[in-house]
Amino acid sequence: GNVADFTWESTDYKVGVEFDLTPTSLLFASTSTGYKAGGYGDGLPPLNNKYEPEQLTAYEVGAKNRFLDNRAQLNVSAFYYDYQNQQVFAQALRNGLTVLVLDNAARSKVYGAEADLTARPTENLSITAGLSLLNAKYGEYESDGDDFTDNRLPQSPKVTFNAAVNYTFPLASGASIVTSADAAYSSKIYFDNSNADR
Repeated sequence: GNVADFTWESTDYKVGVEFDLTPTSLLFASTSTGYKAGGYGDGLPPLNNKYEPEQLTAYEVGAKNRFLDNRAQLNVSAFYYDYQNQQVFAQALRNGLTVLVLDNAARSKVYGAEADLTARPTENLSITAGLSLLNAKYGEYESDGDDFTDNRLPQSPKVTFNAAVNYTFPLASGASIVTSADAAYSSKIYFDNSNADR
C-alpha cells in the first residue's frame, strides 16, 4: 500500500527582556523559534509530494507607552521573521488535474513595523487607530518548474491602516446612544505565488 513514515524533531525557545523606562513607558525585545512538522501526500493516488518541516526564527522589538494621564496608549513594534522551508500552498498538475498541494519555499523573509493607538480624550469619546508596514518575500522558491524567488507572499499588503471613532450620547433616562465610524485601507495584495495580477 501507499504507506510513508517520517520522523522530525525540534527544540524551540523564546527569550525576552522588558525594561521600564518610566512608570508609563515599557521597552521590550524578544527572539523565538517556531516549528511546523512536515508531511506526505497530496490527496491523489499514488501518495507523493513529501514536504519538509517549516522552521521560523522571529525577532521583535517595541515599546508600550501611556500618556495624557493614562487616557491614551501608543504601542509600536518592529519585527523580522526568517523562515526555513516555509510551507506554502502551490498549484501542481496531478493526473491531468490542477490541484493545490503543500510545498516548501527554501527560504522566506518577512519584516515590518506596527503601531496602534487607543485614546479616550473624554469619558464619551474613544479613538483607535492602527498602521502596519510589511515586506514579505520568498527567498529561494522553485515549484513544478516555476521560479517564485523574490515574489511577495500571497495576502501580504505592504501597508494596512484602520481607524475607528466612537461617541456615546447619554440620555436623561439613563440610556445612551452610541455612534461609531470606522475606516480601513489595504494596499495591493496577490492571491497566489506567481504574483499574477487579478
